[in-house]
Amino acid sequence: MQDRQFVNDGLAAARRRGLFPVMITLTTRHHAGEAAEDVLRGIMQAEQKLKRLKVWTRLKDVSVGYVRVLEWTYGEHGHHPHFHTILLVRAESEDDAIAQAETLRGAYMRQLEKAGRDGKSPAAWEHSFHIQGAAAAEGYITKWGAAEELTGSLAKDGGRDSLTPWQLLRLARISPARGGRTADQERARYASIWWQVITATKGKAQLYKSQGWTDLVEAWRAEQPETDPVPEPELVRHLGQREKRAEASAGWLAARDRTITLREAAESATDLDAARAAVALALVAGMTDGDIIRAMRDDDDPGPLLE
Repeated sequence: MQDRQFVNDGLAAARRRGLFPVMITLTTRHHAGEAAEDVLRGIMQAEQKLKRLKVWTRLKDVSVGYVRVLEWTYGEHGHHPHFHTILLVRAESEDDAIAQAETLRGAYMRQLEKAGRDGKSPAAWEHSFHIQGAAAAEGYITKWGAAEELTGSLAKDGGRDSLTPWQLLRLARISPARGGRTADQERARYASIWWQVITATKGKAQLYKSQGWTDLVEAWRAEQPETDPVPEPELVRHLGQREKRAEASAGWLAARDRTITLREAAESATDLDAARAAVALALVAGMTDGDIIRAMRDDDDPGPLLE
């Protein structure tokens, strides 16, 4: 939630200062069966090399700052990691800002080719590099916060057709029998896919904020009039993020290690009172995240993906 607010504040500051947000999405063509690490490696290599080129420097020179988000879904065509980069561009109009960002396309596609990915086909040129304006950027941040941080529902992001890492983990725990496979086989299949994602993204930040974006947000926040603090929801106050230098409560410590169990308990309830009761029980008797992950990996090891 704090990350989403930080990005939203940057967008608000951009509107106040007449800057144009442009969202660039970088990805690569991929197919079912490709290893998660291989797909991500190609995108990261192309993106890193792109940022060493003059074409990126020229765009940065007319931008105040940028943020980059690493997002991951899994679907019919396999692993789909992608970077969303939002730049705040100084320009005469949004069309002008988009045109300036468009100058990166050719360079990125050439770097994809050098990284061993498809950088030449018409399909790659259409889908591996995508530019959108302010409305899309703001809509994406709204979706980013609401879909994953607030609900985690399987109904979000296309259901089984496009699964987030959280959804993969849930299916590794609760998936029924499907497609001629038993429930155990389905759960092992999703556990294996999820583990590939976790291994590929280990140590990689989901959100990167440039110094220019950070400075802009801090200056904008300093200009805002003081307002009364918004009351925190009951469960967030007791189980959510602990304040710096404040002593951790027993409830907070228990919740910190049981995020998977607590989320599943809350989602299993049909009303708020039932959710509170389920969460209270899970805090006392629920498995820790570590126990769940160890159990998934120790159950004869999911091994390779089941077709």
